[in-house]
Amino acid sequence: MAQQADPLKKRVEQLRGALKDRQPEQLALQTNTSYQSGADTYGNFLFPYWEEEVLLSTRDYMARYRTTKEVLITIHQAMILFYFQDSKGSGTSKGWISFSELPNGQFYTSAFQGYTSKKLLQHFQRDYTAFQQAAQNIHGKAVSFASIAYQVSILPKVSALIACWKGDQDISPSYRILFPDTVKYHLPTDACAILGSMITSKLIREQKPPALKDSKKKKREDTNYENSNQWQRRRGQDNAGRLTGPDLR
Repeated sequence: MAQQADPLKKRVEQLRGALKDRQPEQLALQTNTSYQSGADTYGNFLFPYWEEEVLLSTRDYMARYRTTKEVLITIHQAMILFYFQDSKGSGTSKGWISFSELPNGQFYTSAFQGYTSKKLLQHFQRDYTAFQQAAQNIHGKAVSFASIAYQVSILPKVSALIACWKGDQDISPSYRILFPDTVKYHLPTDACAILGSMITSKLIREQKPPALKDSKKKKREDTNYENSNQWQRRRGQDNAGRLTGPDLR
């Protein structure tokens, strides 16, 4: 497991090094976060991440929960640092797009669907009540889209849409994760892939009893690493010429 996580940890350290050369005030503006300078030369960014307040120090660019000061695990550190590194000015989103519509996303659509849409279908099938409850448990807000849809907020300028098209006796249901059309101004396609895997894992996990969820905390974290690295391996196969799957609805 440690070997699988190494590439992501290495990328996180690269992002931290790059951010130390950036102006904090400009970063705060581009990421729509609050920045407070400290008594020394360092300060903290304050922002919501998955509906929880997080601090990011310019001393080490390590993200911590504001209330507990607990350091976030690597997969979440990566998501936040990708956001700070890539965010730039963008207007208001005008709609939702599929993963295949992201830069180079068409090459990796088959892999992305494999660990998002297909996993959601295998898990929820036609249990739409369970799907709705899981989406609400991860702070999803119901929106008018598809048969059932929930919008989840991840970072100040990044959200995602979890959509379900109900099937009938001849057609299976379809589950999709979509992104705002402005996401390319705030996250690279790699990070969007990891985000899709993260959302899928959260939805599936939220249907389990609370006691079981708590007892499996470490396993959950490892699963996130497996998903992100699994995507990296599949991406290489797709890039080598494997046929990609159909576009998202």
